[in-house]
Amino acid sequence: MLHMTRSIAAFTSEVDSNVAGQDLGKQIRAGLADSPPDAVIVFASSRYDYSTLLHSLVETCRPSVLVGSSSAGEFTGEKHGEGSACALAIKSADIKFASGFATGVANDRVTAARNAVSGFRGLQTGE
Repeated sequence: MLHMTRSIAAFTSEVDSNVAGQDLGKQIRAGLADSPPDAVIVFASSRYDYSTLLHSLVETCRPSVLVGSSSAGEFTGEKHGEGSACALAIKSADIKFASGFATGVANDRVTAARNAVSGFRGLQTGE
């Protein structure tokens, strides 16, 4: 059976962190026919309150996995700016998404790498 992987890029220059998160989430839901994304990758200016922005984004589009980074200039294929936020959302029946986090990279890279991928599925079982 053929499955389709869909993606949507969203961009906002809304100033308020709550409104910006909602704006990104609404664009994502609209682009995915109101279906929650499997993964969202966010890049946002440091002018935002990240906790507020991300909470609003999650409440609006309900991604299974959310990762991201601060940025100094945000862009999609259609828009660009500074002091803004953008996101790439992916929906797929064929790809399984996971995120990892680790600290102590400078002290012990091997342990940090193991910790970062410890929650990934399929590494041992072939899932």
